[in-house]
Amino acid sequence: MNNPEVQKLIEQLQNQLSCTLQVLDGLTEKDLSLQDSHGCAVGQTLGGLIAHNIEHDRMHAGQIATKRWELGAMQGDPAQRMLAELVRERALLVSTLIGLPDSALDQQPA
Repeated sequence: MNNPEVQKLIEQLQNQLSCTLQVLDGLTEKDLSLQDSHGCAVGQTLGGLIAHNIEHDRMHAGQIATKRWELGAMQGDPAQRMLAELVRERALLVSTLIGLPDSALDQQPA
């Protein structure tokens, strides 16, 4: 990537996501109702904090999309589009693995 500041931001976001997944590994539905004193925790619960962070990221994505539009810097280049799609699909793949027990990895499907 020929944009070092953007690349650095992408790497920071990826690292933060990896750390978050490690910290929250094993999270249960019961855990979502645990008290959380963070100022962003909706309803002062862990679930509320996670919900806030989901919406926060969604808002940032919308802001960036709007800025790209205003600046005429849309992802029109086919290579950039494919790379963006690759990242999105990899994130989807990672999300399907969350909560899957290790024992399921070696099981043969029917």
